[in-house]
Amino acid sequence: MLKSLQSYFYIGQNQRKGIALTCLCILSYGLFRHFYIQYHMQTLPDITILKGNETQSKEIINGEKISLNTISTTQLINIGFKESLASRMLNYRDKIGGFKNWDQVEKVYGITSDQLNLLKSSSFIKAKDSWNSQKKFPSSSKKYSSENSTKIKPVLKPASFDPNLVTLEELESMGLNPKISKGIVNFRKAGFKYKSAEDLKRIYTMDEKSFNQLLPFVDIKSEKQIEKPQLNVVDKTYTKKINIVDINVATLEQLDQLPGIGPGYANMILKWRNKLGGFHSADQIKSTYNLPDSVFQNIKQYIVFKTEPTLISINTCDEYTLAKHFYIRSKEAKIIVAYRSNHGPFRSKEDLLKTGALDTEWVEKVSPYLNFK
Repeated sequence: MLKSLQSYFYIGQNQRKGIALTCLCILSYGLFRHFYIQYHMQTLPDITILKGNETQSKEIINGEKISLNTISTTQLINIGFKESLASRMLNYRDKIGGFKNWDQVEKVYGITSDQLNLLKSSSFIKAKDSWNSQKKFPSSSKKYSSENSTKIKPVLKPASFDPNLVTLEELESMGLNPKISKGIVNFRKAGFKYKSAEDLKRIYTMDEKSFNQLLPFVDIKSEKQIEKPQLNVVDKTYTKKINIVDINVATLEQLDQLPGIGPGYANMILKWRNKLGGFHSADQIKSTYNLPDSVFQNIKQYIVFKTEPTLISINTCDEYTLAKHFYIRSKEAKIIVAYRSNHGPFRSKEDLLKTGALDTEWVEKVSPYLNFK
């Protein structure tokens, strides 16, 4: 019995080496952790942890608390904050126009409850603090530099206007914020129609003060009062002349002058046209990715199809060339080439149906791009 226990608990040479190596690793880790913590405790600011998880800096600016709306990045670092968190806090403060309560401070990304308590013990927030006071104590943020704070805001001189017709230049001449002016015009160019003054609140850059100043001057005309744009007639909404556009040869500049079309939508239409090899119907333009239906309805009356799309010679092209077209997959290309080799050239789109493998819907879709000569 004793021998069996001895053999059971016997530790071989390899096992002894493993135990020794494990002990050595544990010892090394303990020493590393000890020196690492000692080194970092020396580099951290002197912070005393109080009861109830409350933290307090031993170094308060000038021996007293400082306003959180005038504190700088350097002062936050001296209190014990990392530079990245200090910069993030000041950027957020600049964005919201100054802290009004501690709930706003708590929303700063990455701040912990201990760090929030540290701030409360080292700083304060005055209810009467306004963001104008920050110009006297500029932070490290470039956005609110002392140079920018000296700029004089333009005086707002609103005049009666219709947001469905007013131009960007007219809005800016009123002294309106350029971002709000562009928002009013771009919102309309995207196909939106203002039906009431309240619709101006949908603009992202519109603030309550500017809206209240503009409200008495908003004069939206009814559809009967607005003349519908005619071909080759200057549209009241746009300063440029609206001309008929041949869609398959139109340039970016020509598409840009259409109502509701900016450089972004114009570029999307051109990319889709190049991918197809040209348009043969209005429905293809309507299917342009991310093109709003309201924008398409505005431009369709100015579009014609004088120039045919690029044609593919179905009787001479090889399988690889056919498969390059957006509507033709490798499978259809093989069927076409194989049938042509066995039965001769295709004379019309009806001959494609004779293959027995191509359906009517596909043939109707691709045939405008095929040359049967």
